[in-house]
Amino acid sequence: MLKRFSYLTALFGVIALFPNSALPCAFSPPPVYKNPEYIKLNLRTDNPTDDSYGYYDADANYLMLIEEYIPALKNAKANDTNQWMSYEDGANTKDSYDKAVSALLKTKGLEWQKLPLTQSDRYNYYSYWDRPGMCHDDNNKAALDFLNEAFSDSAVRGGYLELAQIREEVTNLCVNNTGSDAVFQNINILKQKNIAGDYPAYLEAAVYFYSQAYDKALPIFEALAKKDVTQPNRIIRFYHRLIGKKEPSKWLKETSTYMIARVHLVKSQYKWDGYSHTEDMVDKTEVNLAKQGFDSYLKAYPNGLYVNSAKGLQRKIDNLAGDTKALGLALKNGMTEALNLPDSSDKANIIYNRYLEFSRYAPNIDIAKDHPLLVAYEIMNDQNLPSDALVELDSSKKHYETYPGLYKFLKAAILFRNKQYAQLLEQIPAENLVDKPIPISIEALRARSYEALGNEKEAIATWQKINLVHKDDDTTQLALAGLYVNKHHFRELLLDKTISNKRIFLDMLQFATTNQELVELLNTKLPQEKRNLVERQLLKRYILTGDFKEFSSLIANSATPGIFKEVQESAETLSDNPNDPASLSAIGSFIHNYNITAQGMAGKEEPDYDSGLDEIEPYCKSCINYNESSLVKHMLSAYDYFVKAEDNYKISGKNENEAKTLHYLVECFRPSTWGYECVQRKDYKNMSKSYFNRLHNLYPNSNWAKATKYYY
Repeated sequence: MLKRFSYLTALFGVIALFPNSALPCAFSPPPVYKNPEYIKLNLRTDNPTDDSYGYYDADANYLMLIEEYIPALKNAKANDTNQWMSYEDGANTKDSYDKAVSALLKTKGLEWQKLPLTQSDRYNYYSYWDRPGMCHDDNNKAALDFLNEAFSDSAVRGGYLELAQIREEVTNLCVNNTGSDAVFQNINILKQKNIAGDYPAYLEAAVYFYSQAYDKALPIFEALAKKDVTQPNRIIRFYHRLIGKKEPSKWLKETSTYMIARVHLVKSQYKWDGYSHTEDMVDKTEVNLAKQGFDSYLKAYPNGLYVNSAKGLQRKIDNLAGDTKALGLALKNGMTEALNLPDSSDKANIIYNRYLEFSRYAPNIDIAKDHPLLVAYEIMNDQNLPSDALVELDSSKKHYETYPGLYKFLKAAILFRNKQYAQLLEQIPAENLVDKPIPISIEALRARSYEALGNEKEAIATWQKINLVHKDDDTTQLALAGLYVNKHHFRELLLDKTISNKRIFLDMLQFATTNQELVELLNTKLPQEKRNLVERQLLKRYILTGDFKEFSSLIANSATPGIFKEVQESAETLSDNPNDPASLSAIGSFIHNYNITAQGMAGKEEPDYDSGLDEIEPYCKSCINYNESSLVKHMLSAYDYFVKAEDNYKISGKNENEAKTLHYLVECFRPSTWGYECVQRKDYKNMSKSYFNRLHNLYPNSNWAKATKYYY
């Protein structure tokens, strides 16, 4: 058995949603992933317990995997039409709702009088930590179901317009949570007319439910559930159809039976905050009554309107009752049933939502008995695989015949997780690659295994093979670039045509721990675009280390100097006179304006991004050497250049150009402007006031003084 030890102590506090007839709240569970293509290779190999291999999203990976076998899942989204411990329900727009109600009323010779509520006034989201019993949304479809039943019920002899408007007022009540007295008044007027059957009573119970007055709602639902709606025999029903007589409606009785269980369920959770442990906060007596209520409903209406909801709520009850065994079995059976459904437009959505529920409650899995895709989920998520996992997988190999490649992938995943790298390479042959998750993932497992065994040559060859097929994935290119950089093979990095991502080159080149490594690269025959990247990395370093002679020499021979052309003249001046204040200030402005740091820069020719260190370091075991190198420690900031410029301005005497330098020095102590560059320095001393005073004393009429209104 593969056992999952990560049961969430804070299980979802979703009140399962209101019935389609009275109180349906649309709930959208948080999506596991948004863009599967972006993380396709994360299905690949990484051990989620091993930080050295970076990002791993097992939920997304699992969904990617089953997409290969259920293509329709690619279009599945967690939306209002899905089931997740809830009743399946969909929200109509207010406009279509008004048209539908108008059409219904026209059959009665009436005209719909719209109320001012619009769909945009309603929330369409029910968070899983919200307190149960709260009304967050009502649903137009629910109102239409109610009205369709009422308008076709033989017991209703009038009051159609009143029923429609009261039902709309109930929706308003749900949104605004005020005005229940007026709604009750209108219900009582309709009840006194005695023309609308039991529907006004049902609406009265619904209002109580919305108001969380459950003890008042319960006896009304119980009375409606006891109503006798015995259908006549077939002969009489046939005769009634001939003469146009309608039969008694069972809708009120069934819906009220369902609502009795719902009332007990929300009462059981009333003191629960939605995320704390349930044992001390859930009313177990009410939980048991809810369980009995849903059992009674399913027995009386095995093919009823709310069967899916009732089954989902039974799982909710198992959760609240702490019956993990029953919950695990129900979830496993539900997921297996969903996976084995015949193909239809709804299959993908059902699987998606069953997966969300299944994954968060995580039942135990038996590899030898359970559905292969459930086994795959457990293997990909479990951080403590048992020693016999591979034996169990082998014993159930026949179950995988309808899922090509899955058995091979799972076997490779188990071997990799157990650090059996040599066995993986021996037992799992190389794939003939196509751009699909499983074959690519198997090859990535093999590449990682070569890495783990220190076989750099085969690891590089395997990543290159993947890159040639899966050309748009940054993850594989980062992995390959990391192998080169670990050995300081920057020349090979630049010459590898399988790495096409420009940002990766920019990020990886910063890990050359000496400038000489980059100079040597320029002496090789590089493609011009990559040569430009090396030149810019060097130009950046020369600026940050104050090596203006080398900067001037390189930029003079550069084909595309890019943004560095802006400071070429200042650099040439500083190469002859390192204390020229105007040039020092110009360099400081340049570094500040383009946010040039050891980790990156934003420029016209460069992608605008923050430091790539966080993304690269998981793939680059030697990158820490760069952060600790003397090169990085001695790099200068914009502040350093401005301070040196100001020191020289003080020596040379008053100069209008000094005003600009003083402005920047004042602003440096404004955290929101400079990103804490000054206030987070080890030698921090707040000089903002002294710079401010000098600026306004010496250059009070300058534009820089006018732009510097405060010190910090």
